[in-house]
Amino acid sequence: MARDITKTFLVGRLTRDAELTPITEKFSITKFSIACNYVKKIGDEWVEQVSYFDIEHINSRITQYLEKGKRVAIEATPRQDRWEDKETRKARSKVYFLADNIELLDSKNGNVGVSENVQTDSALASFNDNIPW
Repeated sequence: MARDITKTFLVGRLTRDAELTPITEKFSITKFSIACNYVKKIGDEWVEQVSYFDIEHINSRITQYLEKGKRVAIEATPRQDRWEDKETRKARSKVYFLADNIELLDSKNGNVGVSENVQTDSALASFNDNIPW
C-alpha cells in the first residue's frame, strides 16, 4: 500500500513568544503560532491576506530564540486532535503542525540565526530531491 505524503513547509513570523511546557523529565513541548501573508486577487484588486497556524515542537533547544516577530521557516507534519465537547457533546477538532525542522531566518543583527534539525541544504531542496518521480 502506498504511503501518503503529509509534509508542509511554512515561512512566517511568530505571533507571540514561544512557550516551553515540560511533559516529563526528559521531554518538553514548545508551542507557538506564526502568521503567513499572501496576496490574493479579488476582482481587479490585489488584496493582502493572512493565515495563522499553531506549531508544536518536541524538545526544542531553540525556544529561547523564538520571539514574537521573528521570521522562521518550518518543515512540519500536519496533525489533528479530536475530542467531544463536555458541555455541548459535539465533536470538535483542531489542526496544528508538528515541526520537524525549524530555522530562524532573521536575528537582531540581521544575520541568519540559529537552526534546529536542519541539514546544510534548505528543507525544500532536500524534500524535492527525495520525491520518487
